[in-house]
Amino acid sequence: MTLRRFAMTVSGDPDRVAGLVGEGWLAFLDGRWQQTDFTQGVGRRLLSAPYADAGSLEREQCLELGMLCIDWIKAQPVRI
Repeated sequence: MTLRRFAMTVSGDPDRVAGLVGEGWLAFLDGRWQQTDFTQGVGRRLLSAPYADAGSLEREQCLELGMLCIDWIKAQPVRI
């Protein structure tokens, strides 16, 4: 939820970002930093993690996904 809200803020087109789901959401994230960590890497877990049973994700997977999201946020250009 926080990642999406941030993405809406930096995108310049919040309505479009708000409606992105699934592969489109991951493609948007990758397109904002020219990498494939969401569409082809650990970021794919964003598609299933919200629906997973508590405790079904390993600690390392959660940490890796969290770090990817933090890195993505840091990579976004500052808009003034």
